[in-house]
Amino acid sequence: MSTKTVSNVINGPLPLGEHPAEAAGMRLDHVEIAYEQGAHAAVSHLLAQGRRRIAALCDQAEPRAGGRRLHGYRRALEEAGVAYDKSLVMGVDVADLWSSGAGAVARLPRTRVRFDALFCCNDVVAIAALLVLARSGVSVPHDVALAGFDDIEAARFASPPQTTVDPQRESIARSAVSLPRSRMDMEHSRDLPGPCESAGLVLRVRRSSSASSARSGAD
Repeated sequence: MSTKTVSNVINGPLPLGEHPAEAAGMRLDHVEIAYEQGAHAAVSHLLAQGRRRIAALCDQAEPRAGGRRLHGYRRALEEAGVAYDKSLVMGVDVADLWSSGAGAVARLPRTRVRFDALFCCNDVVAIAALLVLARSGVSVPHDVALAGFDDIEAARFASPPQTTVDPQRESIARSAVSLPRSRMDMEHSRDLPGPCESAGLVLRVRRSSSASSARSGAD
């Protein structure tokens, strides 16, 4: 999910997604996407499935979002006592996520790096990865477990249905409306520091990461 801005009639533009430091400095309200926490939740889930060689496919053209996802990825590994291996981290190009996601997955076996799970920076990359793995005869989740980020509609209809992080878009929208409204009765609201709120997240566990999710009916 990329950064967006909506109009804040009290305090100027209201940033959504990134730039919390800049927002505070400009006294802007800010609604933050839980990039790091979401990546941490997804990778922790993969680790809980017994996976220890978790590759990460992350967008390097978005240093803030991509960097925070990678930080969550590394923190989950550290907490599980799994050493970080930079050879398992592959970059993707946000300008062409389908092709670069597919290309990154295709390159992994050629590097002779062993992996048993994939964490993808977003669902487009994850769906591209699923297609490449299927064409290569790799079974998901038996051989490689997979999780994405964003919970786009197509993730539910992928084969197999894709585990992903839901960034709670409805919560983002509600906060984007409630923050400027909360200032309307305040005196000198333009001089007040801009609060930063997190939209939270929900990990949607589906069959791409855990065969048991199909039996339990998890969404």
